[in-house]
Amino acid sequence: MNNQSIPTISKVLETVFNGLNQSNDFVNNNKNASTDNNNNNNSNNNNNNNNNNNNINNNNNNNNNNNNNNNNNNNNNSNSNNNYNDNFINDNINYLLKPINEINEGKVLDDPSNEKGLNQLFQEINKYYNNFGSKLIFFSLIGSESFNLNIKSSDQDFFGVYECDIDQILSFESYYYNRIPIQVFQSNNSNSTLQIDRDRDNIINPNDTIVHLKPDITIHEIRHFSKLLLLGNPKLIEPLFIEKYCSSNQSWNDLIENRKNNFYTITCLNHYFSTVKVLYYDIKSILEKEQKQQQQQQQQQQQQQQVEKSLNDRKSIFKKSYHAIRLLIEMNDIINYNDIRIWLPNQSEERKLLMKIREGEEIDVQSCFQMVQSKYLEFELKLNELKQNSTNDSLIQLESIKALHFLNNWIINIRRNSIENSIKNSNSFKKYKFKNDNENNGSNNNSSRIAMDLMKKNNIKGTLIYFGPSGSHLHGLHDNDGCDDDDKIDWIGIYAAPTDDIVSLFPPPLKHDSSGFVMYSNEHIGVNLSPAPDRPNNQNKKDSLSKGIILYELKYAFQLIVNCSYRVLECVFISSNQMLENHPFKNKFYITDAWREFVNTVLINNNTLLFSKLSNSNLIQQYWGLAKALSMKNSTFKKVKSNFLRKKDTNTTININEKDDDDDDDALVTDDSFSKNLFFLNYLIIQCNSILNNIVFKENNTTIISPKNEIKEREIPQIFIDKQSKDYLFLMSLKHNKLNKVSEIQSLIDQSDSILDEIRIKLDTLKKIQRIDLVEFETIKLLSSFYNQVRKSL
Repeated sequence: MNNQSIPTISKVLETVFNGLNQSNDFVNNNKNASTDNNNNNNSNNNNNNNNNNNNINNNNNNNNNNNNNNNNNNNNNSNSNNNYNDNFINDNINYLLKPINEINEGKVLDDPSNEKGLNQLFQEINKYYNNFGSKLIFFSLIGSESFNLNIKSSDQDFFGVYECDIDQILSFESYYYNRIPIQVFQSNNSNSTLQIDRDRDNIINPNDTIVHLKPDITIHEIRHFSKLLLLGNPKLIEPLFIEKYCSSNQSWNDLIENRKNNFYTITCLNHYFSTVKVLYYDIKSILEKEQKQQQQQQQQQQQQQQVEKSLNDRKSIFKKSYHAIRLLIEMNDIINYNDIRIWLPNQSEERKLLMKIREGEEIDVQSCFQMVQSKYLEFELKLNELKQNSTNDSLIQLESIKALHFLNNWIINIRRNSIENSIKNSNSFKKYKFKNDNENNGSNNNSSRIAMDLMKKNNIKGTLIYFGPSGSHLHGLHDNDGCDDDDKIDWIGIYAAPTDDIVSLFPPPLKHDSSGFVMYSNEHIGVNLSPAPDRPNNQNKKDSLSKGIILYELKYAFQLIVNCSYRVLECVFISSNQMLENHPFKNKFYITDAWREFVNTVLINNNTLLFSKLSNSNLIQQYWGLAKALSMKNSTFKKVKSNFLRKKDTNTTININEKDDDDDDDALVTDDSFSKNLFFLNYLIIQCNSILNNIVFKENNTTIISPKNEIKEREIPQIFIDKQSKDYLFLMSLKHNKLNKVSEIQSLIDQSDSILDEIRIKLDTLKKIQRIDLVEFETIKLLSSFYNQVRKSL
């Protein structure tokens, strides 16, 4: 190496950064003239230079670059509409991607300026990962070849943005992809060559990102892409300025129309500089290790190994330095509010500098590091000054909020157009009116006003789908005094948030209640970029014993149904015509046309046993688990009773009346906590048995004789307890503490424990033959159609 040439590259470095604005204008003018050459039938100096390069530079690398540039002038059209079309790929086509277990060697696209090839690759990668129905928003070549900085050994990388099929976005199934049993997926998948592990990785959530290796292809769904773009990652910012070797549609053009105004933020600069910082310290670490090793005495073999390692380290230093300087050039463009230059013409000073660094020409590793270090420190100072003098914290936040709202509206517009097109192309879609279907039965709207007033109070937007009494008023176990007073009734409801909010970057809350508690989604982003409020300890509280009013957003309510939350399932069961008709508070239920149709689908379609998907071992497990927890609370009664018999109960909190000392077992327990626990515990036991009684178990409880293939009324949990039944009299006696003798309570505790043990044995047997994961999957499919229809109706 000629050390006298080292100042030359330093001079080029300063020329590049000092003349950045002028150079940027020159490059942009030439680039625009070159791009418009085909349409205007004109030639310019840039094209002449490229043509001359084709004649002068005979090495393969330059030939490839120049040919790509010329082809781009003839063929490139980045503003075309390209929707994913399953019919495009067929058996007669030459596939670009090799099958699984085979590695793609060399370049996938010989001519990346050919838009047809880019479209085919986009379609193949979606089919490869079973991501059907996706629409191309943007797809391009990225990496060194897109910068015109590739060398002979360079591979090809690709980046894309797509819109997931709207029916999948609005499908409840998409939320539960990670719960789909792999066996079910395989039975529905015609591609038998896919590997099991790979299948599971690919189908968990196709709504976010697909990453493929060799060739490196990354495509993001628009919502996930928008989140990443807000962070200002260079790999997400650079595609906004790609104009060669790409294919896009109008939605992409809308995004990049004001790309600098929306995305040149302090957040973006911070991310750029953080990336450079990592590269800088990597280079520094490699040099320090190398210097330390050179100082040590080594044997001949170790010296040979060190030489080989030094060569690899040298290549690594030059490569990292080339990336660091390239990112600093882009960072300088951002600071000066210029377009980031992706494609660098052959004769540009920037390309000359970067290629010399990359190939290690005219510079040694130490000088290379010093060059990176000087620019790193210079830009560190420049960024800090920019933060202090050119802006402030509030302005930084305002810039980010502006980008956030722009992207949010961009996503909503795309989704809304897809929804409208989907409805237009469907002959069977019926839009729900969300009117109270119970009005014909004399129902009034007072109950709905209760729900809407709470939504207004908690600042929640949505359309009410179902609302009705819960707890004792639902079960028919309420007290008669003031039973018709709405303020004394516990309520439960289900509403659907606006569809625009569902598909936006601002996911709505999952539930809220009359205490003012609001449960936010894990993806919560405040409209002013504020995080979700501090979550109290009851953020994930169970609603089994909650009082007052609880309202669930539709998606969260369906999650609870899949998990067999009995309180939400009761909303389904009670809505059947048979049950509701006999309910004393039937006029207090608000049931829309949408909810009625859903319930009828679930409860009436006996031929496919749809109801069995809701009334299953998982529901029994929910009832049993809650009952067992109450039983454990009652276990303290034995200790209380023992203390009483020993006359040591004076310090206990349980009051036992000692008026009848002759018969301890007839002493009365005046504290009603045990009696109330037994009241609810026995109600849960009744629900367990109402399902289990329709299943015939053999004596050893190891096998089950399945009932006839039809739904029977008693298979549904009782929900409402008839006042004329023994169960009603028994439960109300417990509720009012009429069974309050020590002997009676002890007997009831022992009896309930014994019944719970029997239920447990049957439940364990039932679990062995009833695959809960498969039942959940079928339930998800059942819910998804209704969920999709509701979302499209709003």
